[in-house]
Amino acid sequence: MCTNKARSYIECCDLLGDSGYEEAKRILKMQFGQPHMILSSLMRDLTDRQPIRPNDSDALWDLIAAMKKCHVTLTKLGYTSDLNSTTNLLKVQDLLPSYLQTAWIKSAHDILTKENREPIFNDLLTLLVGKAEVSSTMFGKYLAESRSTNKKKQSQRQINVRSNHISSTSKPVKCFICDGAHKVYSCKKLLGGDYEQRVNMSMSKRLCFRC
Repeated sequence: MCTNKARSYIECCDLLGDSGYEEAKRILKMQFGQPHMILSSLMRDLTDRQPIRPNDSDALWDLIAAMKKCHVTLTKLGYTSDLNSTTNLLKVQDLLPSYLQTAWIKSAHDILTKENREPIFNDLLTLLVGKAEVSSTMFGKYLAESRSTNKKKQSQRQINVRSNHISSTSKPVKCFICDGAHKVYSCKKLLGGDYEQRVNMSMSKRLCFRC
């Protein structure tokens, strides 16, 4: 059931006969199963992720699943004090979009002032579950899709405005040969002359022969 480092630590237990299984469990618990190790591993899995984008309900549910895993496991181990530390709460808060951070700050303030206690990990988890359930309804998804569509339209409008501004402020096309409103390689006066005339016109206007 074990691989890599864990397997190498207990391979010798095969030689211990009936007591080998208990010895293997003791070694594994000592090397990998101590509460502070489990806390560190779970919190790393919880916080080592990209911040959640606004209205990304799938990413929010993934975060909630990891938070539930932390809460259930560490509560069973009796390690709730570390779970509820301000440091861990702030790490999770940093992953949230601004509107959820604002909702949590307000909720935490209400807990402090109305319930006269410090906010804990489960308070944040309960808040996020409620917000995620709302966003997963038909109306919540419709709102998220509408906002996404509006942002795309707004972005496209900004691109169009910038393009129009560049077009309006760019210099008009002017031919070097006849001063007409066209590129020099489309100039009828230049193209209408013979080879010697074209060379002389190009040289007199100091045009590039390479192109």
